[in-house]
Amino acid sequence: MFLRALVLLPRTAQAEASQGYELMSEEFTRLSGADAEALDVDVGAPLGTVRTVTCAVEPSDRGGFVADRRNDCTLRELEVRAVPQDAPEGADRAGTRLRDAQAPPDGARLLVVVRHARISSSSLGCLPLPVFCEPTADEPQLPDALKG
Repeated sequence: MFLRALVLLPRTAQAEASQGYELMSEEFTRLSGADAEALDVDVGAPLGTVRTVTCAVEPSDRGGFVADRRNDCTLRELEVRAVPQDAPEGADRAGTRLRDAQAPPDGARLLVVVRHARISSSSLGCLPLPVFCEPTADEPQLPDALKG
């Protein structure tokens, strides 16, 4: 039990995070291509794209006590596009649906497309002693692609 909590569960959590990262990265690439077909004509190509992965060790409680610790990872992608002043009305509606924000003083607007998904939620278990659920890992388990 002790070996399982200290070694095997964190490795499993890392493997699940890596697998989820790969799957969602492919899905985000597919979604980005679909958005490009819809937006490039009216708005233009993206100015930039940023992907971030956030992993944290979170408690999972049952009533008044912690029953488990989980390694939760999410992937978020922000794609920024400039909306020209003479953009057609459809581009303006798309901007409203996808979080439109005002840009620098030159009057241009920015369209920020946000994609967000949970890539994994894996049990890390608890150390068997003391009675309370102590974390088996202090650090979240990141996908392999992000470890340096």
